[in-house]
Amino acid sequence: MKNKIEPRTIRTSELENIQVAGINPRDYPDFSDAYIEEACWKDTGIALTDEELELVDESDAYDEIFDQALGFM
Repeated sequence: MKNKIEPRTIRTSELENIQVAGINPRDYPDFSDAYIEEACWKDTGIALTDEELELVDESDAYDEIFDQALGFM
């Protein structure tokens, strides 16, 4: 029987080159359709996999989405 490793939460502070998609100014201030589309690990520069992107902390992700969305408005 293999030991299952529990996934950990990924903080946006561990990432760089964060790209957000789905920003709709009409959805302000919720931006409920926005999500982190791609990002790289800060220490290696390697892009996150789709599975890793799903583990990004939701509150961190919202902060990043909000910050980037304000840049579009």
